[in-house]
Amino acid sequence: MQSRPVDPNLGGTSAPLSKFGHERHGAAGLQQLREATTGICNVIPLTAEDDFYLSSTMLMSGDALLVDSSTSALEYHRTPARGNLDHYHIALCLAGEMGFSSGRRDVTLRPGDVCLLDMAQPNRTVLTAERGRSRTMVLLQRGLLAPKLAHPDSATAVFLPASHHHARLLAS
Repeated sequence: MQSRPVDPNLGGTSAPLSKFGHERHGAAGLQQLREATTGICNVIPLTAEDDFYLSSTMLMSGDALLVDSSTSALEYHRTPARGNLDHYHIALCLAGEMGFSSGRRDVTLRPGDVCLLDMAQPNRTVLTAERGRSRTMVLLQRGLLAPKLAHPDSATAVFLPASHHHARLLAS
């Protein structure tokens, strides 16, 4: 299997299956993450910068990007003017808590909960951490998912609790 950097805009529609990982630690790792996300979002650590860590593995297959990651407590702030990411983000919380807010929508995910976010909308994400995997995300281009949604431009912070059969299906 060939490793290559993954395009954050999910540009390659015929990309072969590829895997790519990152490990970042401490103030230098935080700075690397901030540089990698410049133009997309602000990254705000909720711990001392020296306590920062991020471990992620990305697997890209065609138009879908699967991201499995663990991080120290962080906030991400994204505004519509920052970045041109026209995709949906489906998040599964595995440990800790994940908070998402966009407009008047505000949800908190706990282990097993699932949330759909429209990355074209401004949003704030807060991640609290437990060591080990904290979340798994699937990123899909808008063109793949929007035709299947009743209201694609207002499908942000849509929450499925862990007890819902669709959330259990996605988690498995």
